Parts: sequence; C-alpha cells; structure tokens
Amino acid sequence: MAEKARFTPDLITLKDPRSAAAEAYRTLRSNLVFSNLDAKLQRIALTSPAQQEDKSATLANLAVTLAQSEHPTLLVDADLRRPAQHTLWGLDNARGLTSMVLEAQALAAPPIQPTGIPGLSVLTSGPLPPNPADVLASNKMEEVLTKLSSLATYVLFDVPPVLAASDAAVLGRK
Repeated sequence: MAEKARFTPDLITLKDPRSAAAEAYRTLRSNLVFSNLDAKLQRIALTSPAQQEDKSATLANLAVTLAQSEHPTLLVDADLRRPAQHTLWGLDNARGLTSMVLEAQALAAPPIQPTGIPGLSVLTSGPLPPNPADVLASNKMEEVLTKLSSLATYVLFDVPPVLAASDAAVLGRK
C-alpha cells in the first residue's frame, strides 16, 4: 500500500480500480488491442486539441491497464513542451527521451524508470530542448523509436496538443 502513495489521484486505475472510470480504461484497452487483428498494434500516440484535457492522465491510465493485462508496456513522455508523466508517477526528469536523442550512451542504455507496476516503465521527457519539433523530426529520433519498440509490447507516446504545436503531427508520421 505504501508504494501507491506516490501516485497522483489522476491514476484512477490504481487509486480506485473498481470504479466505473477504471473499467472504462480497461474497455479502451480491449478495444485497442482487438482493433486490428491483422496488424500488430505496438506504438500509440495520444494527443488532444488543447492543453487542459488531461491527455497525460488518460495515457497513464491506459498504460496501467495494458501492463495489468501482462503486456510489457513503456510509457514515453514525448511532450517536450509541458511534460507531465514524471509528475504523475513521482519520477526524476533529469534524463529521458531527449537524452536518448542527444547521448549515444543513453540510446544504448535508455534511462527508463520503473513505476512499481509490474510490466510498466516510463521514459520521461528529460531536459526540454529549445525547439522540440526539431528533436522529434530528427533522424536520430528514428533510432530512438526503433530501440524503444524493441523493449516492450506496447510503447505509448504522450505528445503535445495539436493546436499548441506541430509536434504531434511530426511524431505521428514516424
């Protein structure tokens, strides 16, 4: 029980797993997993139109349900403007996705952090770059995506709102 205390109330799938909201996340998980049986769904990016719509909490709760169904899941905070996953999970954000793009040793050994939930890890954003869209559009990002995809059954990306920046469109093409 002490482990759960560090999670924010936004993680309803952990705070109140029998609630209707938690069940809705499990339904979303099932719908995604069975949405295309012919092609393996591995990378999922979640965005929203505007900032205040809790996309980060939604993605974190979806990640919990995927991990709870025994699918190794990696949650990546690719919102390089206003990252939130480190706050939701109570994690350090000194190194993360941007570190993997900028440092060869971070690409070889990604600074992924455990969450305390079996099968669920988080890659925080890391230091915020001056131009996030350039980082996400870089050729190096292709290498990062390939590496991350090799580490989990599902890789979930928390990306900035589409009305705030072009980042979601840039990452969506990859």
